[in-house]
Amino acid sequence: MGFYRPRRQDTRRHAVRLAALLALCFGAGACGSSARAQDPTQLKVAGVLDSIAAVHVDEGAVAGLTVAVARGSDTITLASYGLADRELGVRMTPETILEIGSITKQFTAALLLRLAERDLIELDQPLSESLPGFRTDAARITLRQLLHHTSGIRDFTDLREFPGLVAARASTDSILAVVAASEPLFPAGEAMAYSNSGYLILGAVAEAVTGLPYAELVERELFGPAGMESSHYCSGDVRVGVARGYGTSDLGLLPTEPLDHTWPHAAGSLCSTVADLVRWNQFLHGGRVLPPDSYAGLLSPGMLRDGTRLRYAGGLMLDSVAGQPAIRHGGSLPGFRSELMYFPEDSLSIAVLMNTYGPVSPFAIAEAVAEAIYEPAPQPEPPLEHPLTDYPGTYQGIGRRGDHSAVIGMLSPERLQLRVEDRAPVALRYAGGDTFTAGSIRVTFLRDPTGVFALRLDDFAQNGVLRRE
Repeated sequence: MGFYRPRRQDTRRHAVRLAALLALCFGAGACGSSARAQDPTQLKVAGVLDSIAAVHVDEGAVAGLTVAVARGSDTITLASYGLADRELGVRMTPETILEIGSITKQFTAALLLRLAERDLIELDQPLSESLPGFRTDAARITLRQLLHHTSGIRDFTDLREFPGLVAARASTDSILAVVAASEPLFPAGEAMAYSNSGYLILGAVAEAVTGLPYAELVERELFGPAGMESSHYCSGDVRVGVARGYGTSDLGLLPTEPLDHTWPHAAGSLCSTVADLVRWNQFLHGGRVLPPDSYAGLLSPGMLRDGTRLRYAGGLMLDSVAGQPAIRHGGSLPGFRSELMYFPEDSLSIAVLMNTYGPVSPFAIAEAVAEAIYEPAPQPEPPLEHPLTDYPGTYQGIGRRGDHSAVIGMLSPERLQLRVEDRAPVALRYAGGDTFTAGSIRVTFLRDPTGVFALRLDDFAQNGVLRRE
């Protein structure tokens, strides 16, 4: 079967079909009039999506994707491209339900903050008080460190036992037992390493203190109050209205096996639509989930023992996109990738969901939409404070998956490059002092009187010091 290639007029029609989707209006009021279809921002966003998202579908790189853009309760765009199910010929629509992967983590974090408001938990209490007997050193790990990925607990998806656990459809308790028996990457609080295990544990804590299943808690505490009628805990079954997942291969796009959602659980097992995710942004950031103090706590970045402030808060990344402060998170599971952004300065939301796991980045699509809206001016690099020759070398330390290395080299006489493990090198842009960036990656070199002796690598998945060899 060949790749589905939507007609161009179809993709443009979907990008501006606002008047036909009044039922998906965000917020309590009615949608704006259909005349807003000629709003310059809408036209710019539609043009970006036709030039990027539609092309990915046309070229067969993605089975289907859907996008929502809204400023407050004012819808800018609801767009969809391609197919939700290629075998059955079902079109992708803004109402299609997809697996959102790690966007789930912000729901889990918000749930924990709500439980803390009721004094059912205390975020700085030891894990051992909520899950007695979990592990010997649980007395030194707090729930807050689990939220911020600073516990040192290994990600269970990286453990050698993981494929066997998935094949055996192991219970959440069985997975937690394997996690508990694994040596930590580092002492709690000394570094940050993204860990799905931490959020699996947080889900178990929520269940333990309430006596209710995680799926029911999220429905009661979050989906129901937010009016997210199409959102639910994923079952992995192929159902009407739920997209089928695909993966890339030498043969083109192939369906992925339905996922057993025992193991992603509170780290990545929620299903939603782009419309519901925009509703969630309005509900969460509009002050209707948590009181001000707790909301501020949710958005407070984690901190390491040495005083380093992270760019990761409660299931949310604190980033800058298109020159604007952005609160965001992405997700990926076999067959699916996702991105949800919120720009607090003007309450703009961008949600991108796709039913293909492959090289196409939903973050890049969301970023392109943000750039079309904000039109950021290029920022010149400041003058160097130290010669570039101070920095090249190999740096070693502990990362998300254990031993970790980064190589700094000269891309040109005026530009450094970074290579992390076996990934392709990226050019570094000078940001001032001893700090360089590459997209969301931040590299800060550390000096003593003898010169540069280490670097701190922060790429949202990890934050720690690598020492120069």
